[in-house]
Amino acid sequence: MEICFVISSLSGGGAARVMTLLANWLSQYYGVGIITMDKAESFYKLKKEVSIYHLDLVSDSSNSFSALFKNLNRVNALKTKIKTLAPRVVISFITEMNVLTLLATKSLDTKVIVSERSDPNRKSLSSLWRLLRDLNYSNADAIVCQTEKAERFISKKYKATKSVILSNPLQMPIPKGEKKETLLFVGRFDIDKGFDMIPSILKDLKLRDWRVEIAGSGNSMSQVQLEIDRNGLSSKVSFLGQYKQVVELYDNASIFILPSRLEGYPNALIEAMHFGCACVSFDCNNGPAEIIIEGVNGLLVEPENTEDMSKAIQQLIDDADLRKRLAIEGQNSTKNLSLNRVGSQWQKLMTEL
Repeated sequence: MEICFVISSLSGGGAARVMTLLANWLSQYYGVGIITMDKAESFYKLKKEVSIYHLDLVSDSSNSFSALFKNLNRVNALKTKIKTLAPRVVISFITEMNVLTLLATKSLDTKVIVSERSDPNRKSLSSLWRLLRDLNYSNADAIVCQTEKAERFISKKYKATKSVILSNPLQMPIPKGEKKETLLFVGRFDIDKGFDMIPSILKDLKLRDWRVEIAGSGNSMSQVQLEIDRNGLSSKVSFLGQYKQVVELYDNASIFILPSRLEGYPNALIEAMHFGCACVSFDCNNGPAEIIIEGVNGLLVEPENTEDMSKAIQQLIDDADLRKRLAIEGQNSTKNLSLNRVGSQWQKLMTEL
């Protein structure tokens, strides 16, 4: 096997989607496998040429000692599996998994690429994982970032390690352009994705005949539904859960909203742009501002300012010409994100190690 990817789970999410796209593309040229920490099947379609290895080591920890023991067990199991597979290159996604992978490969003869999938300076990363990252990232052969801002942070902190910017690939069908009066949210119901702010964003909108669709799942979903009901909007809002045919949603929606507090390189945003949605996003600390040029291919709003977000959405609802102009420019913005282009960049990086 030439290439082995490592991720906690393929059960859903942007990182899993990107990994499956890359694994499928690279399997044209190399033997490719994916190791996951859980036993869940991939939410996204994988080619039969891509081998999957489930370590089935995901479980909750009751205390710090239990967490330490379980992570050591994961490192040992991961090391054993990688040693057996003997790949030339190991590619890990997401900070915590990157640390475990670097620990597991410390004494192995393999190249290791770790990929930061979010803001590397985010506050939500615990002090322990931050320390472990600082102690181990210099052992990577390359660190992949998604944005210029993330790469500046990484290159300054880990000066001896090669760091590069590789955008997320986009592989989507040709849009049909059958737009409806629909507002669309796609993501997870968690604090980073900002879905808890959706009720505040929607409550004062003059929706008229417009509808709202929310695709995603998570722990706070029931609370958001409750607040939507309290605001008298339940007849206007559809909660779709984890939605496999998200392409249909993008194709039908006229406006896409990204309410995130924290991002890496938001897949949902570039997917929505590809399908000709007029996009509006909070200008959170990392990601959206490297995709959206304010007023040209989308709208940017002060982070967590739900009142201004509502005003921006209302502007798009009321102004069909603005929606059309942003949609066209948004589509043009995604033309350099083809899977062939991004896959070739990953291929080039691996050959340079």
